[in-house]
Amino acid sequence: MSPDGAHISAPGAAPLVIRLGAQQASDVILDTGRPLVEQVARRCRAEEGIRFAEMMFGLCPCAHVAAYLQAVEAIYGLTLSKIQRRARALMVLSESLAATVWRHALTWAELAGQAPDMARLKAARTAAKQYQKDLFAGDWRAIGGVDPKRDTLGDRTLSQLITLTRESVKSSLISLEQCPVHMMHSRPQTMIKTSGKAVSHLQAETLLDHFKAHVDRAYHLMDMVADLRDGGDPDDTIQTARGPLSHHVTLDDGRIKHWRTKAPTDLNFAPDGPAARELTGITDPRLARWIIAAYDPCRPYIFERSVSNA
Repeated sequence: MSPDGAHISAPGAAPLVIRLGAQQASDVILDTGRPLVEQVARRCRAEEGIRFAEMMFGLCPCAHVAAYLQAVEAIYGLTLSKIQRRARALMVLSESLAATVWRHALTWAELAGQAPDMARLKAARTAAKQYQKDLFAGDWRAIGGVDPKRDTLGDRTLSQLITLTRESVKSSLISLEQCPVHMMHSRPQTMIKTSGKAVSHLQAETLLDHFKAHVDRAYHLMDMVADLRDGGDPDDTIQTARGPLSHHVTLDDGRIKHWRTKAPTDLNFAPDGPAARELTGITDPRLARWIIAAYDPCRPYIFERSVSNA
């Protein structure tokens, strides 16, 4: 990873621009324009929106397609059967577990100065794709739901994916205990200098809390998968690796009129959101990466110097 480079994310995703040294939260993050899905898909038929949802959100396409389907089904008053809801939830969760492995085996490993665990990442992504392929006899992306192949809801590929996720989280926890954030957290009387800027214990503790929350989230997702695999009833919330996702759609004569998404990255990396507030005044890209990783965007980012600090 280069000093001013971006972390790996979905191919083609528009990057966030992080201005190092900006003194106001509103100046820290420039959204280079993930195009509003509404502008692209307006006046398309509701069925065509499925393709747009998958095409425009490449990092977690299953989750976005499911969220879109859920929004449209609510408009039409369609209710899926329990087994259809379980299968759709497991489809999304398998993708979310693979994304969790991505975070721990790749992003966190790079932050800790370790080699990415590409073998584990590849195994997790392969297992997720195989499970998704085997879950339905045909295309699952249909308004009104599709019945799964009943003998695949809890197959061994899903168990393998849970194991890979658990191993990845455990490995990253060991790295986290040795990382600078842990050092800052464990020495409340120490001010660590990073390119002349003192990092307070309060900020370090906040960052560590964010990383711990990601670990808790990973275990929560694994518990949800295990419960659904054993016959549990889904709560119909679309669960991504980073948090709940929802789409908000209105139709006019069967065609898309309004379409908005509500995703964790959109909230955390809003121009004046929580990540921007913690990045205010930060000039060192190393520290900025830790802060950004604590909020875990699903999009790539690049750094530029604030005009006043160039």
